[in-house]
Amino acid sequence: MKRLALLPFLLGPLCAKEVYNVLPEATSDWKMAGPGSFEQKNGVSTATGGMGLWWYGKKEFTNACFTVEFLAPEDSDNSGIFVRFPNPGNDPWVAVKKGYEIQICGNESHKNKTGAIYDIQPAIDPGMKVGEWNTYNIITAGDQIAIILNGKLINVYECQDGRGDVGGYFGLQNHDDGSPVQFRKVKVRELASGSLLAAMSELGIPRSALIAYNSASNTKEKWYHLADHGPAFFQTYGDYFKGKLRRESALKGIALNYSALPGRVALFNTENLSLVSATDKGVNLINTPWGGGHQKVNEFNNKDSYLFTAAEGPVWADDSGAFKDNRSLKGYGNFSHLEFNGYFRSGNQVVLDYSVNGTQILDAVSDHNHGMARYLDVAPHDKPLTVRLLDDSSEKGFALKVKSINGNAKTTSKNGSYFLRLDASAKQTRVTLLYTGHSDAEAPAPVSLSSLTEGGPGISPEVFEVEAKADNSKKAWLVEQVPLPPALKASPYKGKVRMSDVDFFSDGNRALLSTWDGDIWMLTGLKAFKKLTWRRYATGFFEPLGLKIVNDVPHIAGRDGIYATYDLNNDGEADKFKVFNNDVYLSNNFHEFQFGLETDKEGNFYFAKASPVRGGGRGFEKILPHNGAFVKISSDGNRLYTIGTGLRAPGGIGVGPNGEITSGENEGTWQPRCKINYYEPENGTPFFGVEDARQGNKSKFTEPLCYLPMSVDNSGGGQIWVPENAKIGIASGELLHLSYGQSSIYHVLRQKVGNGFYQGGVAKIPVKLSSSAQRAVFHPDGSMYVVGFRGWQTNAATEAGLQRIRRNYKEVNPLPTAMTVTKEGIKLSFDVELDDELATDPTSFTAQRWKYIRGPQYGSGDFSVDNPDKAAEARAIKKESKSHRKRDNVKITAAKLGGDKKSILLTVAGHKPSQQFKLEYDLESSDGDELIGTIHSTIHKVPSS
Repeated sequence: MKRLALLPFLLGPLCAKEVYNVLPEATSDWKMAGPGSFEQKNGVSTATGGMGLWWYGKKEFTNACFTVEFLAPEDSDNSGIFVRFPNPGNDPWVAVKKGYEIQICGNESHKNKTGAIYDIQPAIDPGMKVGEWNTYNIITAGDQIAIILNGKLINVYECQDGRGDVGGYFGLQNHDDGSPVQFRKVKVRELASGSLLAAMSELGIPRSALIAYNSASNTKEKWYHLADHGPAFFQTYGDYFKGKLRRESALKGIALNYSALPGRVALFNTENLSLVSATDKGVNLINTPWGGGHQKVNEFNNKDSYLFTAAEGPVWADDSGAFKDNRSLKGYGNFSHLEFNGYFRSGNQVVLDYSVNGTQILDAVSDHNHGMARYLDVAPHDKPLTVRLLDDSSEKGFALKVKSINGNAKTTSKNGSYFLRLDASAKQTRVTLLYTGHSDAEAPAPVSLSSLTEGGPGISPEVFEVEAKADNSKKAWLVEQVPLPPALKASPYKGKVRMSDVDFFSDGNRALLSTWDGDIWMLTGLKAFKKLTWRRYATGFFEPLGLKIVNDVPHIAGRDGIYATYDLNNDGEADKFKVFNNDVYLSNNFHEFQFGLETDKEGNFYFAKASPVRGGGRGFEKILPHNGAFVKISSDGNRLYTIGTGLRAPGGIGVGPNGEITSGENEGTWQPRCKINYYEPENGTPFFGVEDARQGNKSKFTEPLCYLPMSVDNSGGGQIWVPENAKIGIASGELLHLSYGQSSIYHVLRQKVGNGFYQGGVAKIPVKLSSSAQRAVFHPDGSMYVVGFRGWQTNAATEAGLQRIRRNYKEVNPLPTAMTVTKEGIKLSFDVELDDELATDPTSFTAQRWKYIRGPQYGSGDFSVDNPDKAAEARAIKKESKSHRKRDNVKITAAKLGGDKKSILLTVAGHKPSQQFKLEYDLESSDGDELIGTIHSTIHKVPSS
């Protein structure tokens, strides 16, 4: 894999903006404090004597980037660059004691080597080049300092209270006569940003620089706590309120990573629009994708340290001024007077977009000196708006400060709770709130947030080039691998790359792929399929297991809803994340996955939602609306419908050309085995079997198209219908089923046996995948792309995989093209003419049949159809029966070759319905090609004629 080179990340932005060239161009503005001097020659300033300070006295700087080139002839040479100190007069120790020295010295102790903030905080792996020119970029923004040496971020520091935490002068040190350190090309760029994270975006510093620094600073931390999820990370979060854990404080929450200091994070609840809390201790990711925990919820680490926290319940008053939870299911779902619209991203800054009583509000949080600033940009409103901001703080001197423009904004407090009231206003009202532990602090000036909603700098400029691996074999299906972007330590984002879905843009040259981890990747170069490039398009989604591109607008389905994403400035990264529909109910259950995202020809969207399985997989927790449901969303996103119920863990779905709906299913409570559900919606509302998730559905149990034993599928994936232009060797209109658990793809052999009622079997396509088979999509060129990952029970060979599959028409297709249940037995059809001798020999075939017991227990054993054991069947309702193995061996009594010599009529002894019918065949084509395979089917009905 080749990581395409980026230009030195400060070079472009710094040259594009106005800078002050202060050395050697402005030597007259520099002053000497203390002994020694700096000799000037050919634009180079060399330190002599000391210890002294040569400082730029023309002005003080608050938010700025200082670029300094320096050369230390020997490893022992000692010098430094001072920032944020007051006027020293003639005393260089003022800078030492009241400012900060960025050290230059190669042989000091670790604490004080090059890149350290002298005697305060060491650098991380500085790597100064002795005897060569080095470049420092020192950023001071708000009360934070960042140090970049030769393009690498090596130190991030929060200033001490009252020491250089606002602004000051900067200068160069001449340490001693034996340290002739040289300086040149000293520049200063003043910054508009008042926080370090925003300053990094302003300077064009990629987010990966901060990720690498945090990773190097925390070498013993778990990978999932080092992985980057961007400035907005959707998950379910619990938190602490007055020492007690709240497991549902933000079911649809966003962790807002608003600071360059990794522990600083704020929590926002998208259902009640509450800014729940802010802490400096970060988030503990312990649920399934991260720590792997069942029945665990990610915890916001605010038990002991929190700038503020808000009590549960409504925080925005309704039109009448009341704070009431009038939702149909209290504690869950959206409020009628509130609407979360999504968010915008500009660099590392996130702007939330929501409406209260019909009034649009833009909301952003940012680091501020010793606190957190919150900016509200409120549309004109004809009635007052009131919000409860917080109810507690661990800060002893906590204060809440406010400023406003174009409207009267007033904060009040009562019994420890703080409220903000915005009077009615005909103008855009802008408000700033400062949450701080400093009672003498002032809120920053309000600002317009609209400029941050138009598309801003990206956060993931890294591009990775890979070479597609062609398959030149003589197999019937060619599998061509696409290497994935780097993961974990090799990745600039330090996360995994567990691919969960894929879809194409209309140009056919680009695809988007979602990951279970929440990243969305863009893959480019598909038309040529040689050199391909990866780039992270977006991040922070809530375990997305569905992705669909409609009219070149990507729609991402996470557990909290569906988002439409937009790249407003065409820089290759999404900057607008618009809620398409978030009406789905969500609990904190670990198993409540949202599977798939498909559309029908009218443009409606579909997904399936799992039931809240208990830890260990048996039984269910509290069932909410939409648990275990097959869901339809109108094409405009305005309405959500339940069109089927009773699912447990479907794994994936499919939507047919005529509106047919399909899903996989995992065995478990009320599901005796994995299966393929198939239904035509005009026949009513199907019930797929889980009684706990019936959701009031009065329909009888909808039998599946086919049950699948564990060896065939122990965890279902999606289904896909073969389009007309497909080059997969299977006829258009046919159905394919993907097995996540067995990393396999099956041709589904359907037979209609009634009005909307089907039975059938599956034949495995002989391909070897690099990982599981989770989702598939057909490319405009007719090939099929398959993605998968390893997250729960699967035999996947690797963590994740992406491959292109094509039919090699030079080789014979060994699979049957159809299977039909007849009055006497089974009819199999093939693509090729069959060898007469083997096709008419009954010993070329072996068969078994058995049935399952559906009930409240986990799964089912195998039970005889021919010799039913009623006692064992009764016990299976009360006690798990997976150890019960009674299959009936079935004799094929006759085999007759059809007139087309491509089909065989088998006569089956004791032919009857059976939930599982296994048929093995060992044949040859008339040209001697081996045709060997197995079909696992379900026979619901044997025709009478």
